[in-house]
Amino acid sequence: MPTIKTEHELKCLRRLSFCYLCGKPFGTDSTKDRDHVPPRSLFAKTDRCQPLLLPTHPACNQANSMDDEQIAQLVAVLHGKHPSPENLRLRFSAHRMPGSPTPAAAVHGINLTTIVFRWLRAFHAALYHEFLPSCGGYIHPPFPEGNSPYDLKPIVPIQAEYVKAIKKNRLSKTTDSIICWNHKCRYECVWAKDDHGLKNLCIFALDLYGWEELGDIHHHPARSCTGIYTPPSVPAAASWDTKLYFPFENMHPLSAFDAEST
Repeated sequence: MPTIKTEHELKCLRRLSFCYLCGKPFGTDSTKDRDHVPPRSLFAKTDRCQPLLLPTHPACNQANSMDDEQIAQLVAVLHGKHPSPENLRLRFSAHRMPGSPTPAAAVHGINLTTIVFRWLRAFHAALYHEFLPSCGGYIHPPFPEGNSPYDLKPIVPIQAEYVKAIKKNRLSKTTDSIICWNHKCRYECVWAKDDHGLKNLCIFALDLYGWEELGDIHHHPARSCTGIYTPPSVPAAASWDTKLYFPFENMHPLSAFDAEST
C-alpha cells in the first residue's frame, strides 16, 4: 500500500530515473527540470511546503505552461488569490438560471481532462516508480461541464460508485495515496477489475482545496474529481479493492473527501 506524505518521502521522488511526462530515462549528462505537481502557483504561499516535485526534460515541462497558468488561476480563487486583468488566462461568463435568483458563472477554454491526466501520470510515477503511458479511462471533473450552463452533462451513477470504492478502501486501509502541499492536495486510488473481470482499472479521487466548491453548487450537486484509468499492466505494489463487506458512513455519496470519511 504505497503512501507518500512525509517530507522525506516526497524529496526521494526527485531522484526518479525517468521523465514522468514522456517516460524516457535520464542519461548521465541529461539536463533536468523539476516540475511542481500541481503547479506551485496554484497554492497559497503558506501551503508551499511539502511539494510534489518530479524530474522532467525541460522541453516536456515547458509544453504545459499555459495549462498550468489556467488551472492555477482557477483553483487559487479558493484561497483568495485573484489575477490582475492583464495576466488573466481564463475566460468567464455569467448567466441567469431559469427560476433562480442566483446567477451562474462559466469558465471557457480550459482543458481540465488533459490537465488532470498529466497529474495522474505524476501520481502514478510517484507511487509506483513507473511511467504511465496513454491509456483508456475517464475523468469526471469536480465541476459541471457541458456546452453551456443550460446544456450540461448529467452526473452518471458510476461517479457515486467510484466515491464509494475510495471510501470503503480508505477505511480498510487498501488505498494508495499521496498527501502533499501542506495537505491541500490529496490523491487516493485503488485497483480493481471491471464488471466482466477482464480489464484492470485504477479508481482514483483527487482533491485540491476542496475544489468541488468551485462548481455551480447553487444549481447542481457538488462532486469530487474522480475517474478511472486502464493501463496495460498493474504495478506490483498496487493496492487491490477489498473483498470485505461492511457498513460505513456515506452521507455525501458524490464527495470522496467529506468530513465523515477522511
